[in-house]
Amino acid sequence: MEHLTDSIALKGIYPLAISTGSEYSDTNVSQNIIDNEALLKMWWFIEEGGHHIVDENNELAHEMNRIEAKLDMLLALISSWIGMQTRLPEKYNLELSSSHLTWQEKNPQANEFTVGTVCQADCYIVPGHPLPLKLSGQISTITQVGQGLQIKMELVNMDDKVAQLLEKILFRYHRRQVASSKHSSRK
Repeated sequence: MEHLTDSIALKGIYPLAISTGSEYSDTNVSQNIIDNEALLKMWWFIEEGGHHIVDENNELAHEMNRIEAKLDMLLALISSWIGMQTRLPEKYNLELSSSHLTWQEKNPQANEFTVGTVCQADCYIVPGHPLPLKLSGQISTITQVGQGLQIKMELVNMDDKVAQLLEKILFRYHRRQVASSKHSSRK
């Protein structure tokens, strides 16, 4: 599926677990779509929260903001606690767009992938939340980069709603990254 924002990608070092498989089961694909949509909606909601302007003279709005701040703190504490209890997979330097996932494999000898390998990737991209984005795909390229490998997986079975949510989040991330780099260059 071709998306307009394929050139906009999340780039960074994130926990990533990749497993190989021969086929995509309809049950797994359906469950992954449901899980991914819920995760991305949660991330979008969290990103949107707290960015609204409130009339300081409105007592109810002020109280709602206080309650929201308390809930945000509670969510952060619970997420931190769960994060400490959950063993996340190894971190990789990766790039995620709405059409592909690319990662850097530091140890070429450990590489079990060949072009055409069908994979399931659990990508932990939401900071502070140990829930993965579950991606299905097929290895399209493997390139030698320095001492390691760059492996690119073309995503398949990406629901349109999930792809749109992911694109929105990636676009927001991209805007923040551009703004941050402009701010850094002014210093």
